[in-house]
Amino acid sequence: MTGYGKAVSSSQSREIVVELKSVNHRFLDISTKMPRSFIAYDSLIKETIGKFVSRGHVDVFINYTVNADEKKKISVDLGLAKSYLDAAKKLEEEFDLKNDFGLVHLMRTNDVIVVEEQEDDVEEIATLLKTALTEACQSLNKMRQAEGDRLEKVISNHVDNIEKYALQIKEFAPCVVQDFRAKIEARIKEVLSNVEIDQQRLLNEVAFYADKSNIDEEIARLFAHIEHCRNLIKEQTAGRKLDFLIQELNRETNTICSKSGNVGLTDVALKVKNEIEKLREQIQNVE
Repeated sequence: MTGYGKAVSSSQSREIVVELKSVNHRFLDISTKMPRSFIAYDSLIKETIGKFVSRGHVDVFINYTVNADEKKKISVDLGLAKSYLDAAKKLEEEFDLKNDFGLVHLMRTNDVIVVEEQEDDVEEIATLLKTALTEACQSLNKMRQAEGDRLEKVISNHVDNIEKYALQIKEFAPCVVQDFRAKIEARIKEVLSNVEIDQQRLLNEVAFYADKSNIDEEIARLFAHIEHCRNLIKEQTAGRKLDFLIQELNRETNTICSKSGNVGLTDVALKVKNEIEKLREQIQNVE
């Protein structure tokens, strides 16, 4: 299901912004765009999102900012500074020069003043990241839930149509054998107009065809799958189950089509297949 969520988590010196964007996908697929230093938190990101999303492609965008003053530390190499001062004094004495080597010059001298980057607080970042991810997922799921409510009505409508056509198939089923008997009798009379029909032989043929073309079991399973579909629609995460159920609906309908010798019944069965395909497209949006 498609959706978007955003959240910000911050402390006195750090701020993490998380944005999530989801689109339809058969499985859970997470793609991250984040600072290189956040690679260590990859498992935390996927684990947190996995608690809220079980199906779909999720793009994760993470922006991290930190107070520059907090990250930098200045240290002074006193030993090196003393060596520079001693050297300046020796030069003054040796060459009778004015010693104008002062504090400003000393601070500008290489390696006397060192600015070091402090390591990030791993635990604080992990806490902030998890908080931002959780809030972003909650925001994402609100939008996904709204879409899911609309989608439920669409799917229910397709299931209702399948049931309507299944009822028509059930009405057609008894006519299949009757039509076959009428056709075979007409064909015999047409070809062998002066020959008396062997009723026993005809009954045997009709009985054989009736057994071969019987679709009562397929119709019963079709209605069972329809009822199962309605129950699954009410569940929170039923996408994969519905995927499987769609295959079963399609299998029963194909069997009905292959057994049917009735044009009307075949036409209705094809309408069922059309609704199943529409239902399959919508099921891909269901988590």
